[in-house]
Amino acid sequence: MEPVPDPHQLAPCRAGVGGRALAAALAALLVFLSHPAEASRQHALLVGVSSYPSLPQGLQLHGPANDVALMRAVLLQRGFAPEDIRTLADGVAGAGEPTRAAIMGELAALAKKAARGDFVFLFFAGHGSQQPAREIGPQNPEPDGLDEIFLPRDIGKWSGAAGSVQNAIVDDELGAAIAAIRSRGAFVWAVFDTCHAGTITRGIADDGVRYRDVPAAALGIPEAEIARAAKRAAALYPRTRGEPRGAPMSGVLAAQAGTEAGGFVAFFAAQSWERAPEERLPAGHPDRRPHGVFTFALAQTLAMNPSMTYRQAAEQILQRYRGRNQAQPTPLFEGPSLDAPVFGTQAGPRVLQWPIEKDERTGALRIPAGALHQLGEGALFALMRAPADADAQALGYLAATRIELTRSLLAPAAHGQTPPIAASAVPEGAYARLVDPGLALALRVALPPPVAKPGPQEAKAKALLDQLAKETLSGLAIAWVPAREGADLRLLLRGGKLWLLSPSAELVAEGPHRSLSIDLAKND
Repeated sequence: MEPVPDPHQLAPCRAGVGGRALAAALAALLVFLSHPAEASRQHALLVGVSSYPSLPQGLQLHGPANDVALMRAVLLQRGFAPEDIRTLADGVAGAGEPTRAAIMGELAALAKKAARGDFVFLFFAGHGSQQPAREIGPQNPEPDGLDEIFLPRDIGKWSGAAGSVQNAIVDDELGAAIAAIRSRGAFVWAVFDTCHAGTITRGIADDGVRYRDVPAAALGIPEAEIARAAKRAAALYPRTRGEPRGAPMSGVLAAQAGTEAGGFVAFFAAQSWERAPEERLPAGHPDRRPHGVFTFALAQTLAMNPSMTYRQAAEQILQRYRGRNQAQPTPLFEGPSLDAPVFGTQAGPRVLQWPIEKDERTGALRIPAGALHQLGEGALFALMRAPADADAQALGYLAATRIELTRSLLAPAAHGQTPPIAASAVPEGAYARLVDPGLALALRVALPPPVAKPGPQEAKAKALLDQLAKETLSGLAIAWVPAREGADLRLLLRGGKLWLLSPSAELVAEGPHRSLSIDLAKND
């Protein structure tokens, strides 16, 4: 666009045609300045289904409602306008019901209002499952013969006449809805903290750990229908023995968009043959709540990294899984735009700082960052008058006195030769810049649950562990916790071995991803 001239520097002009033309130009300029071109917008649809009236108590979830609230907080911190975040979740104040009609209606509405250059974030947390695919072929490549489905709150049972589970949302339908949004030129990031199939051995019974999949039998799908679908798929897609049959759901989601469509990235909590857990997180925190492990790792990554690409975000999430000894599930990240910047942000210097909120009544100081941002009690911050000020311009220092999940309470503190500043002297619009996160880097280890009939080696190992838990080990920072407490490492005595399990307590006895263990008979 041509630069707009400064009206104060226009040469004077005689009245008449030239004057009228100038007046018209000035009027047009004023209209332009008062109605600037509309900038691209950010949109979000957050879906969380925790309770399912048609499913038994053992298949109810606790985490999706918390996941939706957590992701909403993250999006607001990343600049999303509250009115542009649509929420469908049971158990969340002010949210709509996550029924099939509501979910599909919101997706259709996004396809109508999204414009070229807009960004659309889609988030789904809840149960997934599989059902026999009606058709298998190039338009619906399902090597296992099954369609992945997301279960809304009003899910029903299998209908043989319809060939589907009542009210299920099939991956093909999600693909068509996403393609409609992308066809408008909008970029779509879809995140699924759900799973569809898989088997797993639980090493430790813990009701705080649940999995986000519903077996086909619980939906009334006959085994004969599953076998028939698998047989049809086997004829079309022969495979090597032992190769997993499942196909990435993202292949279906990305395939329907045209060449002029906006970008697309899909994040999945698990491969189509794995299960995604939810746990009480963060482990050991007094305010811990049930969350999807994948959602929590994603939220931590977004909170701690202002500028990165989707591929870098994926690598950070996998790093967090490795750090918690989580061999399965294996999150999946796909799409043609993995090297685009997250949320369309441009790379910049990483400065961890947050605006300070002052309570007008009590004078209490808070920042919108907490345990999610890996802050600990006593975390130290430099008080900055403006976010761009240099470190040397700090007005004083603040320390965290209470850490919640997404916010912290601060108080003035001394640091080095600098005395504490008065709370009343903290200026409006000030920022707290992180100096020391105050993390306690102790390894949380959960002792093994009691064994009904322990053998000699197991009894000896249990006695030794109980003794170690009472001692201070030189050079090791270990926090011993009871068997069913959240921990970084969970111990299990079974089959003459001491197993070292992930926080989700999966026990993988064989294969390349088998759990670490110590053979008690070979190790005195």
